[in-house]
Amino acid sequence: MPLSRIGPFILALAGATPLAAQSLTAPNAWQWRTDQPARLVATGDSVGARRDAFWFVAMPPGFHLTMGPGGVLYHPEVTASGRFTVESEQFCFPETGTNTEYGLALGGRRLDGAAEWISFVLRGDGHAAVLRQTGTQAAPVRVWQPGSSVVARRADGAVRNVLRVVVGDTLVRFQVNGADVAQLPRRGLALEGIVGLRAGAGANLHVTSLDVTRHTAPARP
Repeated sequence: MPLSRIGPFILALAGATPLAAQSLTAPNAWQWRTDQPARLVATGDSVGARRDAFWFVAMPPGFHLTMGPGGVLYHPEVTASGRFTVESEQFCFPETGTNTEYGLALGGRRLDGAAEWISFVLRGDGHAAVLRQTGTQAAPVRVWQPGSSVVARRADGAVRNVLRVVVGDTLVRFQVNGADVAQLPRRGLALEGIVGLRAGAGANLHVTSLDVTRHTAPARP
């Protein structure tokens, strides 16, 4: 959907969410892993101020989520391997703190146990990072750095960023709004596995798309 059409809808969600929640449910077959014990609740009201609850619903176009603790949200059958691209359009609302991360999780394994994944995430201060998560520990693969193409947080409305990860045979490109913010060797990055969403504590997001494209034609030399 063009931004000219979806923008007003997304901005209207801030006021409409409490009423809309009465008829919205969690996306079918989706699962989640929160950074600390938390329960799924029926409304997003005040969830961002708590650490024992989160709200995650199918709200066409896409999903809406308000996190108490941070977490990874995923469908266990949405996976990627070989050469592929993952892309997601995400709207971040001003309730999300400046230092709260949001974005993509890739290479998810054992998400119901000793979890591992790689996240490509943004912050409201206009920075981006690539992080490796093992259990409860996160380590930077590419440390937080400013990205000229990252739209920073605004106090008066939602901001839109399109995250894309292009996984080639030897190189991985991490892009925001069509521009590279990092290029890393694929070797050593375990990116094959479950694909999902990563949102930090207190994040309030509307995610209109999460698309995985498998590239089967021969790659450019």
